[in-house]
Amino acid sequence: MRTIKYILFVISFISLISLISCTKDKLTTHIENVLPINKSSKVDLIRKLNEYSPANNIASEKFSTFTKIKNSGTLKNSSEDIRLDEGVWLTEAYVNFEKGFRDDSIERVSMDTTRYILEIKNWDGQYPIIENESFDALIDTILLRIEIDRRSDYMFWATYIEVETIDEDNATLLVINASGPKSSSRATALSPKVPGTYLQPFPYGYNTQAGYPSVAMLWAERDFWDKIAGEKYYIDGHYTLVLVSHFTKSAYIAPGVANPKLFWGYGSCESYWMNSQQLNQYLLSSKQLIDENNPIVAIDDLIIGYFHWYCFNTGNTIGPSPDSQWTNKLWFQHLIDFFIYKKVYYNPPVE
Repeated sequence: MRTIKYILFVISFISLISLISCTKDKLTTHIENVLPINKSSKVDLIRKLNEYSPANNIASEKFSTFTKIKNSGTLKNSSEDIRLDEGVWLTEAYVNFEKGFRDDSIERVSMDTTRYILEIKNWDGQYPIIENESFDALIDTILLRIEIDRRSDYMFWATYIEVETIDEDNATLLVINASGPKSSSRATALSPKVPGTYLQPFPYGYNTQAGYPSVAMLWAERDFWDKIAGEKYYIDGHYTLVLVSHFTKSAYIAPGVANPKLFWGYGSCESYWMNSQQLNQYLLSSKQLIDENNPIVAIDDLIIGYFHWYCFNTGNTIGPSPDSQWTNKLWFQHLIDFFIYKKVYYNPPVE
């Protein structure tokens, strides 16, 4: 199992990200007029930055132009600067276009998170401005890590990027990669099978533990995921994919209220054994839940880029459970994380 890693990268001028400076008076004015130092202001700004999503026609034009400049090697020398939210969006789109949604030999998906710090050059109203060469360096660093992991048989599937924190001088980005160890036998994409696809049932007499309470999928959670995964939404040079939403469905809805499509039980993930009847029942019901949340049914340009199964122990002996408002028993539940991606088409600018 590969654990989630938190690595802090401070990219300086030497690493192609320019330092900025300002006087104390200018900084004080900036704090008072643009970014008041209070939690609600920062939360609102970060939310606004992470919600950036240009309209389809503009998105395609921006992405195509940015890709051409990056591939020509002139991005780092560009005299133009870019807003932080747009640069983050373009970086995610570019990395997925170059490396994402291709490898179908991943044994199991894991989420690896890395932190990067970008220095802010100046501000346009409430929007931080970053030099283009900063994003050029960031992209190169992300791609280098993907390549290093690949040489160690740790395969990349997709990325998404978000602004975690921000102050007057710096922005900290979270780069979350879906990846996993290379499989010698598996050749299945990480997106779910489309609605209506036949699922091979578990054989009579098969049983396994409900799951493993960590970021790694093992036992029943892995068995469910393995049977449901399989659609090949590979990027073929005509589009890239960017994350538009991420949400979780769980067996627990409220005290005394359970989602009947996901499994839960008393005990713990690793101690509870599911039999073939239970496995087949929840295989079908959980696939129904996934189908209900699969946007491809209604919108062709939205897909479940990948999904992740969890088994979670409550970790307490007194509290609410799905079938009781108060219990002194340990219980566990299955959860599914959904990562919804949007297609952004690549239309190379005409010379």
